[in-house]
Amino acid sequence: MSCYLLLLVLYHMTENNTTVAGWLSDDFELKEGPYGQITGGRPRAKNYTLVVYPDDLPERAKDTWMGAFSSLGYKMAVSPLHDKDTNPDGEIKKAHWHVLLQGGTAWITIKTLRELVLNEFDGRGVAVPQSVSNVIGLMRYLVHLDNPEKFQYDKNDIRVFNGATVENAFALSKDDELAIRCDIIRYVQENEDILEYHQVVDTALQMSNDGDNAWIKALDNRSHMVESYIRSKRHAKFDAKKAELDYKEAQLEMLMRDTRNAIAKADEAKAKAEEAKAEDEETEVERPFG
Repeated sequence: MSCYLLLLVLYHMTENNTTVAGWLSDDFELKEGPYGQITGGRPRAKNYTLVVYPDDLPERAKDTWMGAFSSLGYKMAVSPLHDKDTNPDGEIKKAHWHVLLQGGTAWITIKTLRELVLNEFDGRGVAVPQSVSNVIGLMRYLVHLDNPEKFQYDKNDIRVFNGATVENAFALSKDDELAIRCDIIRYVQENEDILEYHQVVDTALQMSNDGDNAWIKALDNRSHMVESYIRSKRHAKFDAKKAELDYKEAQLEMLMRDTRNAIAKADEAKAKAEEAKAEDEETEVERPFG
């Protein structure tokens, strides 16, 4: 089974195990398994994921449960409220949050989590924790990023605590960046007046102000291709303009040369005509009368 499919199995199992009769009961058996997904979570792990159901939490914990988990001191990321997930038959699933706890160099124990849920939430509303090996995959699942068949939640609604960060999980792939750079180059190609790199950056900043950071991230990561294209376009345009001016200058020079030649020929013809006239007049004077 691939890690991706295994992760989905874990989520479905976790979402269906919410009661005290499950992992919080005294007879719940914890087994040290390779993934900890069958009879219970591992007794301890570096990273755990769990699911919290707001409708099952006691009233006093509905607004404080994140703070309670955060008080453990582990890095924590909480998904947007998943209230639009559906079963295969189209029925809306019970609303829930996905939670990621990261212990870093420290171990997180099931015992610690169990005590917190029992003491703070009366043992209600939290599914059995599952150990996580693919942290990046879990972070992306917080919004269903790699599951287009599921409702897509906004990654900006992910909440983080105790220094947790999820940015790396949503970094653009090389293919994504290439596709965005191609979009930028097509934009430059279609707008003849764009001849400087700052014009593209200005556009990217405006898009960022409107909530779309794709262009500015692609330019920040690698912009040589875009810069080279703009520079080449500018040089090509200037070269074409210079060639056009050179051509017009050559045409003007030819016209001026032809004009000078025509004037010279006209002057020559005029001179010859005047010379011929003068000769005729001399001949007329020398001819004897009678």
